[in-house]
Amino acid sequence: LLQARTQSAGKRVLREVTSRLQLLTSAQLDLLRLGTRADQQCLLWLAACKRYQMLLDFGREIIRHKFLQLDLIVSLPDFDQFLETQSIWHPELETLADSTRAKLRQVTFRMLREAELLNDQNIIQPIVLSSEIATAIQMDTMTLFSIFPISDADIRTALS
Repeated sequence: LLQARTQSAGKRVLREVTSRLQLLTSAQLDLLRLGTRADQQCLLWLAACKRYQMLLDFGREIIRHKFLQLDLIVSLPDFDQFLETQSIWHPELETLADSTRAKLRQVTFRMLREAELLNDQNIIQPIVLSSEIATAIQMDTMTLFSIFPISDADIRTALS
């Protein structure tokens, strides 16, 4: 089921998935179970962002900001610059090995593609939130909308 080669890898994947899903509200979990594929992708990105501050900040500071500026290409140097900026507040980032930085970049971009927030050319793909997802996010906290490439007007439309 988890497509892991070893039992330890399966346990690691299960622990990671569980830690993310525990951060979703009951309404969000219901939508994850019953929603459309697009709803599920949004919720899985949301869960990852709630679990990892770095992803939340990247979604907010790079993905949404670039989307609102109509600069739709997210480059690998954008990620590297983001990490450099974050190291001001998180000095531990300065000590990351180049291989670790590369892995963080690779995993982040893969997650964004799997959530269909980026395409294969790293172009931001705007999303349309269903009213159910928008309401579930609103009931959690409005600031979570900032991790998605969506305008404030589209958020208001989804909530009405």
